[in-house]
Amino acid sequence: MNAFADHLLEESFSAGHIRTPRCALHGTVNVFYDLIAKLMHEEDGAIGLKVKNKRGDHWTAYGDRRLLDTVDQKNRDICKEAVQDSADEVYAVWKGGAIPTPNNYAFQNLVPILDHDVVAAQELAALFIATGYNVSRRNNITDGRTAAYTTAWFAAPTYLSCT
Repeated sequence: MNAFADHLLEESFSAGHIRTPRCALHGTVNVFYDLIAKLMHEEDGAIGLKVKNKRGDHWTAYGDRRLLDTVDQKNRDICKEAVQDSADEVYAVWKGGAIPTPNNYAFQNLVPILDHDVVAAQELAALFIATGYNVSRRNNITDGRTAAYTTAWFAAPTYLSCT
């Protein structure tokens, strides 16, 4: 009944889905933009991102491949809590309860957002940063510790340099 929505909710807890600027990178039909978005997705997922939620929790979220690692336990626990909140709300409505407004869905207090208070302390500088549909790429794509960016880059050479 709510499986598709809850799958997307679960995906929001994967680090690779938190800051990868997919919309900005998809401004063309060039397949290399999909491939480089995947590179950032995998990089963030492996190293993890410092996140927080509206409830006030702070933790490091990792990606799909690290879901069962002990280092991702807090992320997994909060994700399960969010999915349970979502299922509970659907069940409550089915039992005759009031339909909550979208701004009042319980899970929204649990969804991870980048912790901007510690952006400089992230383990990994973002591979891409978008301002609207303008995307800057990390100058040295193999040095994830240095947050220096360029607007003079192309998708195919970027992908080929990373693989």
